[in-house]
Amino acid sequence: MKVVHRLVSKIGPLVNSESFNGVDLPTDPETGDTLGFAFVEYQSINDASQAVKSLSGYAFDKNHTLSVVPYSDA
Repeated sequence: MKVVHRLVSKIGPLVNSESFNGVDLPTDPETGDTLGFAFVEYQSINDASQAVKSLSGYAFDKNHTLSVVPYSDA
């Protein structure tokens, strides 16, 4: 989670509240494993648009590549 948060926050400020730090990585309730996707919320639409452009196809390693889709298109 820290790696994803650090990567996406380089684009711009994320929404931040007492219960949400701008990134949500849903997990399996039984195993605790991540489900392979994340929700990210930026403070501005411009930063969100830049994230789609900049992070689509970003390779973490040879087995993990980001596919970025605006929530409105999901």
